Amino acid sequence: MTGIKRVLNYFRDKEKRADFKRTFHLWQLRPHEVAPQSQSTSKCSSCRTEFHGNYCPRCGQAATVGKFSFKKAFLHFLDVWGMGNRSMFRALRDLVLRPGYMIRDYLSGMQSAYFPPFKMFFILMTFSLLIEHGFSLEVDKSTQNENGNYNDEVVLKNVGASLGLNISLNEEDKQSTLYKYLNYMVEYIKDTNIYSHNIKFMDLLLPLWYKNPAIFSLLMLLVFYWPIFFLFQHSPNVQNMSFSEFVVLIVYTSNSYSIFSILGSLMKWDVLYIVFNIIAYFMVLVSISQFTGLKKWRVLVYLIFSNIISLALLEALLWAFASMGGLH
Repeated sequence: MTGIKRVLNYFRDKEKRADFKRTFHLWQLRPHEVAPQSQSTSKCSSCRTEFHGNYCPRCGQAATVGKFSFKKAFLHFLDVWGMGNRSMFRALRDLVLRPGYMIRDYLSGMQSAYFPPFKMFFILMTFSLLIEHGFSLEVDKSTQNENGNYNDEVVLKNVGASLGLNISLNEEDKQSTLYKYLNYMVEYIKDTNIYSHNIKFMDLLLPLWYKNPAIFSLLMLLVFYWPIFFLFQHSPNVQNMSFSEFVVLIVYTSNSYSIFSILGSLMKWDVLYIVFNIIAYFMVLVSISQFTGLKKWRVLVYLIFSNIISLALLEALLWAFASMGGLH
Protein backbone atom coordinates (compact mmCIF):
# COMPACT_ATOMS: atom_id res chain seq x y z
CA MET A 1 0.00 0.00 0.00
CA THR A 2 2.92 2.33 0.70
CA GLY A 3 4.08 2.05 -2.90
CA ILE A 4 0.58 2.83 -4.21
CA LYS A 5 0.33 5.90 -1.96
CA ARG A 6 3.74 7.06 -3.18
CA VAL A 7 2.60 6.78 -6.80
CA LEU A 8 -0.68 8.60 -6.07
CA ASN A 9 1.16 11.39 -4.24
CA TYR A 10 3.55 11.67 -7.20
CA PHE A 11 0.70 12.24 -9.65
CA ARG A 12 -1.08 14.65 -7.30
CA ASP A 13 1.91 16.96 -7.65
CA LYS A 14 1.19 19.18 -10.66
CA GLU A 15 4.85 19.77 -11.54
CA LYS A 16 5.77 16.09 -11.27
CA ARG A 17 2.73 15.14 -13.32
CA ALA A 18 3.72 17.60 -16.06
CA ASP A 19 7.31 16.31 -15.97
CA PHE A 20 6.10 12.70 -16.32
CA LYS A 21 3.84 13.64 -19.24
CA ARG A 22 6.70 15.47 -21.00
CA THR A 23 9.14 12.58 -20.43
CA PHE A 24 6.60 10.02 -21.62
CA HIS A 25 5.89 12.00 -24.78
CA LEU A 26 9.61 12.26 -25.55
CA TRP A 27 9.86 8.47 -25.13
CA GLN A 28 6.92 8.03 -27.53
CA LEU A 29 8.64 10.10 -30.20
CA ARG A 30 12.01 8.36 -29.85
CA PRO A 31 12.51 5.51 -32.35
CA HIS A 32 13.64 2.08 -31.16
CA GLU A 33 17.37 1.91 -30.49
CA VAL A 34 19.28 -1.26 -31.31
CA ALA A 35 21.69 -2.53 -28.66
CA PRO A 36 25.27 -1.33 -29.29
CA GLN A 37 27.68 -3.72 -30.94
CA SER A 38 29.88 -5.57 -28.46
CA GLN A 39 33.62 -4.87 -28.95
CA SER A 40 34.80 -7.81 -26.90
CA THR A 41 36.02 -11.04 -28.48
CA SER A 42 33.70 -14.01 -28.09
CA LYS A 43 33.97 -17.67 -28.96
CA CYS A 44 30.84 -19.25 -30.41
CA SER A 45 29.56 -22.07 -28.24
CA SER A 46 28.17 -23.86 -31.32
CA CYS A 47 30.82 -23.63 -34.07
CA ARG A 48 33.76 -22.38 -31.93
CA THR A 49 34.35 -19.38 -34.22
CA GLU A 50 35.99 -16.34 -32.62
CA PHE A 51 34.26 -13.06 -33.48
CA HIS A 52 33.52 -9.50 -32.40
CA GLY A 53 29.90 -8.47 -31.91
CA ASN A 54 26.65 -9.78 -30.47
CA TYR A 55 26.10 -12.71 -32.86
CA CYS A 56 28.33 -15.26 -34.57
CA PRO A 57 28.74 -14.36 -38.27
CA ARG A 58 29.07 -18.05 -39.17
CA CYS A 59 26.02 -19.68 -37.54
CA GLY A 60 24.09 -16.82 -35.93
CA GLN A 61 24.51 -18.02 -32.32
CA ALA A 62 24.26 -15.22 -29.72
CA ALA A 63 27.51 -14.23 -28.03
CA THR A 64 25.92 -14.58 -24.61
CA VAL A 65 23.89 -17.78 -24.20
CA GLY A 66 23.57 -18.27 -20.47
CA LYS A 67 21.82 -21.12 -18.71
CA PHE A 68 18.60 -22.61 -19.98
CA SER A 69 15.75 -21.06 -18.01
CA PHE A 70 11.97 -21.11 -17.82
CA LYS A 71 11.95 -17.84 -19.75
CA LYS A 72 13.89 -19.44 -22.61
CA ALA A 73 11.59 -22.47 -22.56
CA PHE A 74 8.57 -20.18 -22.81
CA LEU A 75 10.13 -18.27 -25.72
CA HIS A 76 10.88 -21.56 -27.50
CA PHE A 77 7.25 -22.56 -27.02
CA LEU A 78 6.11 -19.27 -28.53
CA ASP A 79 8.59 -19.71 -31.35
CA VAL A 80 6.62 -22.78 -32.47
CA TRP A 81 3.78 -20.38 -33.27
CA GLY A 82 6.05 -17.76 -34.79
CA MET A 83 6.00 -15.48 -31.73
CA GLY A 84 9.22 -16.36 -29.96
CA ASN A 85 11.27 -13.25 -30.71
CA ARG A 86 11.51 -10.00 -28.83
CA SER A 87 9.98 -7.96 -31.64
CA MET A 88 6.55 -9.43 -30.84
CA PHE A 89 6.59 -8.16 -27.26
CA ARG A 90 8.08 -4.84 -28.35
CA ALA A 91 5.38 -4.44 -30.98
CA LEU A 92 2.63 -5.26 -28.45
CA ARG A 93 4.05 -2.74 -25.98
CA ASP A 94 4.40 0.01 -28.56
CA LEU A 95 0.94 -0.63 -30.05
CA VAL A 96 -0.41 0.05 -26.56
CA LEU A 97 1.76 3.06 -25.63
CA ARG A 98 2.85 4.66 -28.94
CA PRO A 99 0.99 2.99 -31.83
CA GLY A 100 1.15 5.73 -34.47
CA TYR A 101 4.81 6.50 -33.84
CA MET A 102 5.63 2.78 -33.97
CA ILE A 103 3.90 2.45 -37.35
CA ARG A 104 5.90 5.46 -38.56
CA ASP A 105 9.15 3.80 -37.46
CA TYR A 106 8.19 0.54 -39.17
CA LEU A 107 7.38 2.22 -42.48
CA SER A 108 10.55 4.33 -42.28
CA GLY A 109 12.62 1.13 -42.46
CA MET A 110 12.86 -0.26 -38.91
CA GLN A 111 11.14 -3.49 -39.88
CA SER A 112 13.41 -5.89 -37.99
CA ALA A 113 12.55 -4.13 -34.73
CA TYR A 114 8.83 -4.96 -34.89
CA PHE A 115 6.65 -7.98 -35.50
CA PRO A 116 5.24 -8.07 -39.08
CA PRO A 117 1.76 -6.44 -39.22
CA PHE A 118 -0.10 -9.13 -41.19
CA LYS A 119 1.37 -12.00 -39.18
CA MET A 120 0.36 -10.25 -35.96
CA PHE A 121 -3.12 -9.58 -37.38
CA PHE A 122 -3.81 -13.27 -38.00
CA ILE A 123 -2.35 -14.33 -34.62
CA LEU A 124 -4.46 -11.78 -32.72
CA MET A 125 -7.55 -12.74 -34.71
CA THR A 126 -7.01 -16.43 -33.90
CA PHE A 127 -6.44 -15.63 -30.23
CA SER A 128 -9.58 -13.50 -30.17
CA LEU A 129 -11.65 -16.34 -31.65
CA LEU A 130 -10.29 -18.80 -29.08
CA ILE A 131 -11.28 -16.47 -26.25
CA GLU A 132 -14.68 -15.68 -27.76
CA HIS A 133 -15.73 -19.20 -28.71
CA GLY A 134 -13.39 -21.46 -26.76
CA PHE A 135 -11.40 -24.41 -28.08
CA SER A 136 -13.09 -27.63 -29.11
CA LEU A 137 -12.15 -30.58 -31.30
CA GLU A 138 -15.79 -31.14 -32.16
CA VAL A 139 -17.18 -29.88 -35.46
CA ASP A 140 -19.46 -26.91 -34.83
CA LYS A 141 -22.69 -27.33 -36.80
CA SER A 142 -24.61 -24.65 -34.93
CA THR A 143 -24.16 -22.17 -37.75
CA GLN A 144 -26.37 -24.26 -40.04
CA ASN A 145 -29.82 -25.76 -39.71
CA GLU A 146 -30.99 -29.15 -40.96
CA ASN A 147 -31.45 -27.80 -44.49
CA GLY A 148 -27.86 -26.58 -44.67
CA ASN A 149 -28.85 -22.92 -44.42
CA TYR A 150 -27.26 -20.57 -41.91
CA ASN A 151 -28.85 -20.22 -38.51
CA ASP A 152 -30.16 -16.66 -38.16
CA GLU A 153 -29.58 -16.63 -34.39
CA VAL A 154 -25.89 -17.44 -34.84
CA VAL A 155 -25.69 -14.79 -37.54
CA LEU A 156 -27.10 -12.28 -35.07
CA LYS A 157 -24.57 -13.28 -32.44
CA ASN A 158 -21.70 -12.81 -34.88
CA VAL A 159 -23.08 -9.49 -36.10
CA GLY A 160 -23.19 -8.33 -32.49
CA ALA A 161 -19.64 -9.56 -31.86
CA SER A 162 -18.39 -7.63 -34.90
CA LEU A 163 -19.93 -4.51 -33.33
CA GLY A 164 -18.27 -5.19 -29.96
CA LEU A 165 -21.52 -6.45 -28.40
CA ASN A 166 -21.82 -9.67 -26.39
CA ILE A 167 -25.16 -11.16 -27.41
CA SER A 168 -26.19 -14.52 -25.98
CA LEU A 169 -29.09 -16.52 -27.31
CA ASN A 170 -31.14 -16.87 -24.12
CA GLU A 171 -34.79 -15.86 -23.94
CA GLU A 172 -34.08 -12.66 -22.01
CA ASP A 173 -31.74 -11.32 -24.70
CA LYS A 174 -34.23 -12.25 -27.41
CA GLN A 175 -36.68 -9.80 -25.86
CA SER A 176 -34.18 -6.94 -25.86
CA THR A 177 -34.46 -4.00 -28.24
CA LEU A 178 -30.92 -4.61 -29.52
CA TYR A 179 -31.68 -8.23 -30.45
CA LYS A 180 -34.89 -7.23 -32.23
CA TYR A 181 -33.04 -4.51 -34.13
CA LEU A 182 -30.27 -6.85 -35.32
CA ASN A 183 -32.90 -9.43 -36.24
CA TYR A 184 -34.64 -6.76 -38.28
CA MET A 185 -31.34 -6.04 -40.09
CA VAL A 186 -30.89 -9.70 -41.06
CA GLU A 187 -34.51 -10.05 -42.19
CA TYR A 188 -34.23 -6.81 -44.16
CA ILE A 189 -31.21 -8.11 -46.06
CA LYS A 190 -33.05 -11.33 -46.88
CA ASP A 191 -36.35 -9.66 -47.87
CA THR A 192 -35.06 -6.75 -49.97
CA ASN A 193 -34.69 -6.86 -53.71
CA ILE A 194 -30.94 -7.34 -53.20
CA TYR A 195 -31.61 -10.88 -51.98
CA SER A 196 -34.72 -11.66 -54.02
CA HIS A 197 -33.02 -10.77 -57.32
CA ASN A 198 -31.00 -13.95 -56.93
CA ILE A 199 -27.96 -12.15 -55.56
CA LYS A 200 -26.53 -14.70 -53.14
CA PHE A 201 -24.64 -12.03 -51.23
CA MET A 202 -25.17 -13.70 -47.86
CA ASP A 203 -24.28 -17.08 -49.35
CA LEU A 204 -20.96 -15.61 -50.50
CA LEU A 205 -20.29 -13.61 -47.36
CA LEU A 206 -21.20 -15.95 -44.52
CA PRO A 207 -18.96 -18.91 -45.48
CA LEU A 208 -15.98 -16.54 -45.58
CA TRP A 209 -17.06 -15.05 -42.25
CA TYR A 210 -17.33 -18.41 -40.50
CA LYS A 211 -14.46 -20.30 -42.10
CA ASN A 212 -11.91 -17.49 -42.55
CA PRO A 213 -12.78 -14.73 -40.06
CA ALA A 214 -9.30 -13.18 -40.21
CA ILE A 215 -9.40 -12.84 -44.00
CA PHE A 216 -12.97 -11.55 -43.79
CA SER A 217 -11.97 -8.92 -41.21
CA LEU A 218 -8.99 -7.83 -43.30
CA LEU A 219 -11.18 -7.44 -46.39
CA MET A 220 -13.77 -5.46 -44.43
CA LEU A 221 -11.03 -3.16 -43.14
CA LEU A 222 -9.90 -2.42 -46.67
CA VAL A 223 -13.47 -2.01 -47.96
CA PHE A 224 -14.52 0.48 -45.30
CA TYR A 225 -11.25 2.37 -44.85
CA TRP A 226 -9.96 2.78 -48.41
CA PRO A 227 -11.55 6.28 -48.86
CA ILE A 228 -9.45 7.49 -45.90
CA PHE A 229 -6.35 6.92 -48.00
CA PHE A 230 -7.14 9.98 -50.11
CA LEU A 231 -7.83 12.06 -46.99
CA PHE A 232 -4.64 11.02 -45.18
CA GLN A 233 -2.32 10.80 -48.18
CA HIS A 234 -1.04 14.32 -47.51
CA SER A 235 -0.92 15.04 -43.76
CA PRO A 236 1.44 17.00 -41.48
CA ASN A 237 3.57 13.89 -40.79
CA VAL A 238 2.93 12.11 -44.11
CA GLN A 239 4.05 13.05 -47.59
CA ASN A 240 2.85 11.10 -50.63
CA MET A 241 1.86 7.98 -48.70
CA SER A 242 1.47 4.98 -51.00
CA PHE A 243 -1.55 2.69 -50.76
CA SER A 244 0.62 -0.23 -49.61
CA GLU A 245 1.89 1.92 -46.71
CA PHE A 246 -1.70 2.86 -45.95
CA VAL A 247 -2.63 -0.84 -45.75
CA VAL A 248 0.16 -1.39 -43.19
CA LEU A 249 -1.18 1.57 -41.19
CA ILE A 250 -4.71 0.12 -41.15
CA VAL A 251 -3.56 -3.41 -40.26
CA TYR A 252 -1.33 -2.23 -37.40
CA THR A 253 -4.15 0.06 -36.21
CA SER A 254 -6.46 -2.94 -36.22
CA ASN A 255 -3.86 -4.84 -34.17
CA SER A 256 -3.84 -2.04 -31.60
CA TYR A 257 -7.64 -2.24 -31.44
CA SER A 258 -7.55 -6.05 -31.10
CA ILE A 259 -5.17 -5.95 -28.11
CA PHE A 260 -7.63 -3.95 -26.00
CA SER A 261 -10.63 -5.81 -27.40
CA ILE A 262 -9.05 -9.13 -26.33
CA LEU A 263 -8.32 -7.72 -22.86
CA GLY A 264 -11.98 -6.67 -22.66
CA SER A 265 -13.12 -10.19 -23.61
CA LEU A 266 -10.98 -11.61 -20.79
CA MET A 267 -12.73 -9.41 -18.22
CA LYS A 268 -15.52 -11.08 -16.25
CA TRP A 269 -16.89 -7.76 -15.02
CA ASP A 270 -19.18 -6.12 -17.60
CA VAL A 271 -18.02 -2.61 -16.69
CA LEU A 272 -14.40 -3.45 -17.48
CA TYR A 273 -15.51 -5.17 -20.69
CA ILE A 274 -17.20 -1.96 -21.81
CA VAL A 275 -14.26 0.21 -20.70
CA PHE A 276 -11.68 -1.84 -22.63
CA ASN A 277 -13.83 -1.85 -25.75
CA ILE A 278 -14.19 1.93 -25.55
CA ILE A 279 -10.40 2.19 -25.20
CA ALA A 280 -10.04 -0.13 -28.22
CA TYR A 281 -12.07 2.24 -30.39
CA PHE A 282 -10.20 5.23 -28.97
CA MET A 283 -6.86 3.61 -29.90
CA VAL A 284 -7.91 3.72 -33.55
CA LEU A 285 -8.04 7.51 -33.27
CA VAL A 286 -4.76 7.63 -31.33
CA SER A 287 -2.91 5.42 -33.85
CA ILE A 288 -3.97 7.37 -36.93
CA SER A 289 -3.57 10.74 -35.16
CA GLN A 290 0.01 9.99 -34.06
CA PHE A 291 0.93 8.67 -37.49
CA THR A 292 -0.57 11.51 -39.55
CA GLY A 293 -0.14 14.41 -37.10
CA LEU A 294 -3.84 15.31 -37.40
CA LYS A 295 -6.07 16.13 -34.44
CA LYS A 296 -8.16 13.26 -33.09
CA TRP A 297 -11.45 15.03 -33.81
CA ARG A 298 -10.47 15.41 -37.46
CA VAL A 299 -9.48 11.75 -37.68
CA LEU A 300 -12.90 10.85 -36.23
CA VAL A 301 -14.67 13.00 -38.83
CA TYR A 302 -12.64 11.38 -41.62
CA LEU A 303 -13.45 7.89 -40.31
CA ILE A 304 -17.18 8.60 -40.20
CA PHE A 305 -17.07 10.20 -43.65
CA SER A 306 -15.12 7.24 -45.05
CA ASN A 307 -17.59 4.68 -43.68
CA ILE A 308 -20.54 6.61 -45.13
CA ILE A 309 -18.87 6.65 -48.57
CA SER A 310 -17.99 2.95 -48.37
CA LEU A 311 -21.52 1.93 -47.35
CA ALA A 312 -23.06 4.06 -50.10
CA LEU A 313 -20.73 2.60 -52.75
CA LEU A 314 -21.26 -0.95 -51.50
CA GLU A 315 -25.04 -0.55 -51.64
CA ALA A 316 -24.84 1.03 -55.09
CA LEU A 317 -22.68 -1.88 -56.29
CA LEU A 318 -25.14 -4.46 -54.95
CA TRP A 319 -28.10 -2.72 -56.54
CA ALA A 320 -26.18 -2.52 -59.82
CA PHE A 321 -25.70 -6.28 -59.74
CA ALA A 322 -29.37 -6.70 -58.84
CA SER A 323 -30.46 -4.65 -61.85
CA MET A 324 -28.36 -6.90 -64.09
CA GLY A 325 -30.02 -10.06 -62.84
CA GLY A 326 -27.86 -10.89 -59.85
CA LEU A 327 -25.04 -13.33 -59.29
CA HIS A 328 -25.59 -16.93 -60.36
